[in-house]
Amino acid sequence: GAPLILLDDPISAVDAHVAKHLLEKCIRGYLKGKTIIQTSHHPKPLDYADNIIALNAGEQVFQGPLKDLPEQYVPVM
Repeated sequence: GAPLILLDDPISAVDAHVAKHLLEKCIRGYLKGKTIIQTSHHPKPLDYADNIIALNAGEQVFQGPLKDLPEQYVPVM
């Protein structure tokens, strides 16, 4: 019932099929309406974010929607 959920790289140790399920069914489904703060080194969760904060060496280098995220800050897999 918590209104705020913290996720630390939730798809880092799963295959692509499980990652898609976690992102679509759990994060977009079960946790819908919650505020979610998620860390990730993978680009796929970006598709599910309303707001992105990119960090470089601990410094904020970007904040905003995915459409405005400079390509240099998009993780590559």
